[in-house]
Amino acid sequence: MIKSRCVAFKLFIVMQLWDKCCFQAFHCDAIATSDLHKTALGSSNPKYGNIARESHPAIYDGNRLLDPTHVPSSVWEIEETIALEVLVKEVKNFEKIFDELGDDYEQGVKNIKSLEITNRNLVREIECLTSDSIANDVFAIVRTADVRMALDAEISSSCVRELSKGLELEAEIAKKNKMLSESEKRCSHIEKDYIDLEIKFQEYIDCFESPNVL
Repeated sequence: MIKSRCVAFKLFIVMQLWDKCCFQAFHCDAIATSDLHKTALGSSNPKYGNIARESHPAIYDGNRLLDPTHVPSSVWEIEETIALEVLVKEVKNFEKIFDELGDDYEQGVKNIKSLEITNRNLVREIECLTSDSIANDVFAIVRTADVRMALDAEISSSCVRELSKGLELEAEIAKKNKMLSESEKRCSHIEKDYIDLEIKFQEYIDCFESPNVL
C-alpha cells in the first residue's frame, strides 16, 4: 500500500512538471525572423563584423575614406573575381610574350633575307672567278711554246691566285650556308612557339569571355 502511494506521488510530481513545461513552451513570446537575423549577425554575434573590419579596415574608417590619396579596395573578393584577376594578368603576360616573339620573328626573317642575298652574290662571284680561271687555262694552252714559256710562270701564278680566292669564297659560302640553315631553324622554332602561344592565348580569351568555363 505504501509502495503504491509512493508510485502515485511520483507520477503526480512528473505530471505537474510536464504541465508546467508545456505551459511555458506554448505561452513563451515568439521571436520574429528579423530578430533571429539580428541575433545571428548583429551585436549578439560580432564575428562577421570583426572579420569585415579586419579584411577591409579602410571601409570602416571615415578619415581614410575621405583621404584623396586613398585607393578604394574591392569588397567582393570572391573566388570568381580572384580567378578573373589572375586570368587578366596572364593575358597581359601573354600579350607581352607575343610582342617579344613578334620582334624576334621579324628580325629572323630579315636575317634570312640578308643571308640569301649575300649567298646569291657570293655564288655569282664564284661563277665569274671560275670562268676567268677557265679562260686563263684555255689561253695558256693555245699559246705558242716560246710565248707560253715566257708567260707560264705569270699565268700559273695568276691561276693559283684565282683558284685560292675561289676556294676562300667557297669556304665563305659554306659558312654562310651554315648560318642560313641555323637561322632558318631558329625561325622555325620561333614560328612553332608563336603558334603554340597563340593557340593558348586564344583559349585564355575564350575562358575570359566565358567565365563559367572556369
